[in-house]
Amino acid sequence: MSAIMTRSKTVRRPFSQPTSEAALVTLLMQCGVDTTIWTKTTAQLFEEIEKGESFMEVDAAGTLSRVVKIANIVIRTTTTGKTLCESHQILTDGTTKNKKNGNLTEKVGFGETAFAGICRGVVEELGDMGRFVRNIQTIGMEGTEVKPSDSYKHLACVYKVNRFCAEWSGPVANFSTIDKHDGKQIFWVWI
Repeated sequence: MSAIMTRSKTVRRPFSQPTSEAALVTLLMQCGVDTTIWTKTTAQLFEEIEKGESFMEVDAAGTLSRVVKIANIVIRTTTTGKTLCESHQILTDGTTKNKKNGNLTEKVGFGETAFAGICRGVVEELGDMGRFVRNIQTIGMEGTEVKPSDSYKHLACVYKVNRFCAEWSGPVANFSTIDKHDGKQIFWVWI
């Protein structure tokens, strides 16, 4: 299913965030969200909320959504114009996660600007190779994407997306890095 890009003003009700995992579970049950089909746990979702990486929101129709602010960056070589894409990850438990040749994307933390979030993401995900990323620029206004989550199935997910572009001044060869945040190995390719 493709993402729905919108700039509409959806009416949202004021909403207090759950203050414990138990409160989150109660909220999810009240809204009819089946967590037994999730690949992640309610504890992981609550940790996201506690860290300010996501928050819960209810729209005027009463639909509960997980809202995530993200920053996405397109990195192109200055020599060939090719784009750096993440092909897949190997998690610390040995599981391989296919990323379908996506751009570097980072969750924006509570109180963090999208620009600061993407700069942090470049450091965390590209490691030492991040030194070749130059001239980070904003592309347009923040947009909204509504799409299903692989991790939290049947919970509406709203992504507030800030897009950036940058130049790559280093070698144009596929490489892998170790994410400084969680130790996963990330494989990067040029397309």
